[in-house]
This record gives sequence, C-alpha cells and structure tokens, in this order.
Amino acid sequence: MALGIDRSYHSRKGEIVALSQTALEYAQSASYCGPLEGATRRGVSGSPGDGPSMIIELRMESGRIAEARYQTYGCPTARACGALACKLLAGRTLEEAGRIEASDLVVILGGVPEGKSHCPKLTHEAISRAIEGRTEEQQ
Repeated sequence: MALGIDRSYHSRKGEIVALSQTALEYAQSASYCGPLEGATRRGVSGSPGDGPSMIIELRMESGRIAEARYQTYGCPTARACGALACKLLAGRTLEEAGRIEASDLVVILGGVPEGKSHCPKLTHEAISRAIEGRTEEQQ
C-alpha cells in the first residue's frame, strides 16, 4: 500500500489482485462510464448481463469521435480498460481508432493482473465492433 492507497481487490475466487497506480486511477474514474446520449455507433463484446462484457458507444462529429463512453459488468481491470479506451478514442477518426490494440491498453495501464487478460481483449473487440457500426445482435 503506497501513500495509503490500497491498489488491490478480491476477485470472485477470493484471490487478491493488484492494479498499477495508473490502472487504479482509470478504474476509479467515472468520466467515461455510462450510456452515451446521442451515440451514433455501438460495439458490444462478451455477454452483457451474463458474464464479463464491454459496451463502447461513440458519438461521431465531422468524421471524428467527439465522445466515447463505456459500460461494463466487470472488475476494476475491465473498468480501467474501458475508461482508458474512451480517453484514447476521443478526437480520433475511425481509421485512427482502429489502430488501438488490446496490447496498447495493457502497456499504458502498466500491465493487467494475472487472469485478467480478457479485459483488454473485450475492450478491443467492443471498439472494433463500434467502428464497424455493428452490435453483437447484428452479427
């Protein structure tokens, strides 16, 4: 525990999982969390309501992502991935956004805990589906 901040949490299996300081800050941020009013694109990955999932919504203006928000039913690692992704997406074209990889999220977050590698993958998949303009139901 540095500076009195506990960067760990218990997984569903009771394991203690530690986050980097960067990941913790994104996980605790509510800036990009929640539905996006006026969304023009939506990407869904995982199984919302039935396991880990990620929803990324984008609002496009003049060919660029004006705003991005995420929704997840997941752990702090999933929240960190969603928040970081939305920060990275804002202001980019769809082509630029398509270059964001799951590995980029991992590097910027300072790694993800063991057993949580599905979180950046879910996020990347939701980004890809939002860029394509598809939702899971349309596949």
